[in-house]
Amino acid sequence: MATATTTPRRHEAARARRAVTALEVLLWAVLTVVLLTQLVRPLVGPALLGWVQGPYWGTLPSIQAHLSGAAWAEAAQQAAAAGTTLPSALLHGLPAGKYIRGEAVGATLPTGLTVSVLDPDLRQAVGTAVGPLLGGLVVIAALLLAILVVRDLRRGLLFTTTNLHRAYAAAAVLAVGGTLAELAGAWGRVGILRSPRIAGYVDVDWSISLTPLVLGLAIAGGAEILRLGTRMQDDVEGLV
Repeated sequence: MATATTTPRRHEAARARRAVTALEVLLWAVLTVVLLTQLVRPLVGPALLGWVQGPYWGTLPSIQAHLSGAAWAEAAQQAAAAGTTLPSALLHGLPAGKYIRGEAVGATLPTGLTVSVLDPDLRQAVGTAVGPLLGGLVVIAALLLAILVVRDLRRGLLFTTTNLHRAYAAAAVLAVGGTLAELAGAWGRVGILRSPRIAGYVDVDWSISLTPLVLGLAIAGGAEILRLGTRMQDDVEGLV
């Protein structure tokens, strides 16, 4: 009777270990992708160190922007005067006036623009590379902490003080570090859009995502559950 009861439990434990192992492998795979795309690429590409060139690694640092209302009206007047369509006026009208280096702005009609920064200053580099790089470091740190927790889970050591500290650390990294990365990116973006080369042609807009803060708070809530589980386990061990 005992053997019949024990066998299903062993099967369940084996399945649980396989599931946790698969989760750990998945986390390592995600970490590898994030390392390549969010850390290595902006670091060694032209946005920062400029060591690697190519269609992926060497693409110019750029941001997406929107054509200003004044520039749109000017393009419409040019189109009316020349008897052409508005898209043609936009494609050939942007390099005129204050803007000289037209190759740095590509129009994605009707009102979208890709602004490439050919020789960024510090603030512009923050907007194109450093902000995303900080965001990548935040994700990498959170993934490493998650991998350590999952590894302990695979060993049956989830409710420990060490994992509790890891959970709180992940919450702080995501909430604080992620929000700082968002603020840095917004600050750098405004610096790009206020550049004299494109001033007046684009709207100076920015946004900050609250996702890192929400994720950090959610993980902090999970850490509280982990803390209660750790306390209960300590109490049970104390009774034994």
